[in-house]
This record gives sequence, C-alpha cells and structure tokens, in this order.
Amino acid sequence: MINFLREFVSYLVLLIFLTILFDLLLPKNAFKRYIQMIFGLIVILALLSPISRVTGYSLDNINIFSFYETSNLMPTLEEVLKWGEELENDNYQLALEMVKEGLYNEINVLLKEKFDKEIVDIQFKIDKGTSKEIDHITLILKPCASGLVQPVEKVDFKSSDNGEANNDIDREKIKNWLCSHLELSENQVEVIVLKQ
Repeated sequence: MINFLREFVSYLVLLIFLTILFDLLLPKNAFKRYIQMIFGLIVILALLSPISRVTGYSLDNINIFSFYETSNLMPTLEEVLKWGEELENDNYQLALEMVKEGLYNEINVLLKEKFDKEIVDIQFKIDKGTSKEIDHITLILKPCASGLVQPVEKVDFKSSDNGEANNDIDREKIKNWLCSHLELSENQVEVIVLKQ
C-alpha cells in the first residue's frame, strides 16, 4: 500500500510539473485557457485513479449516455415531429386570433366613423399557401348603439322593403369601402348588416 502511495504521489507531482511547464511554454493566445482546462481535467482524472483502484471500478466503463439509453426520458423522432406539428398548429391559431383582433380593432373604429356601424363578428379564411393572404372575409355588423332613445319612426305597412333597400345600399357601400381598404376583390368580401 505504501508502494502504491509513493508511486501515486510521484506520478501526481510529475504530472503537475509538466502541466506548469506547458503552461509557461504556451504563448498567450485564445487557445491557452482551453489547453489549461484539458490539463486540469487530466490532473483531476489522475486524482480519481486511486479511488477507482480501491473500489475496483474502472473509469473506462463509464458511459455518460447510459442514463438516456436505459430511460424513456428521451422522446422518439415520431414524438418530436408530432409535438412540432402541434406547436405549429397552435402558433397558427394564435396568429389567426391576433390577426382577427387587429382587423376587428382597425375596421371597427373606421366603420363607426364612416358608416355609424359596429362589428358584431368578423370571420375570415386565410390562404394556407405561400402567400398567407386573406382569402375571404365576412363582417356581421349592426348599427351603433347611441346612448339616446331613438324616436319611433313612422311605419308604412304598404311598403315593407324600404328598410331593406337602405340596408342593401349601406351594405354595398361598406363592402366597396372594405374591398378598397383591404385590397380585396368583391367576391372575397361579404357584409351582413343586422337590423337594430
């Protein structure tokens, strides 16, 4: 045992001496700290070698990947791809909600100013191809609710489609404005105006 300790200490002193010698001989450049780290690891392994002799466990048998090989913590490629598709779909839905909210806020303010209408609902489809542009948009509108009580209008029972004609005119004006504002064609835009 004393022989082993004598050999170990002499080996360790020699190793530290060589490490210091190489450290002094190396030029001061960016690689010096990496080389010092490597020599430090060699010294640490040399210090661990008596422990491996006492326990009978060789450092050669250490497999750092054995934990991953024996456990199910590492997902398979199919699981990773499925997770990626789910994440992409979630991001797409989140982006659609953000676009919907942005369109709602922008168009609702302009509709209130120009046409005295507000959005009840907005629905749209986006082309999932390379362009990712609005393919179709549907606006459901209602007249703006003012805080005042509206006077009762005269009802003419003979001509009941007078309100429908005004509703159609408003709908066409809003549709044309929306087409020009969003740079869409008329077949891509649908406007539904609800009665109060």
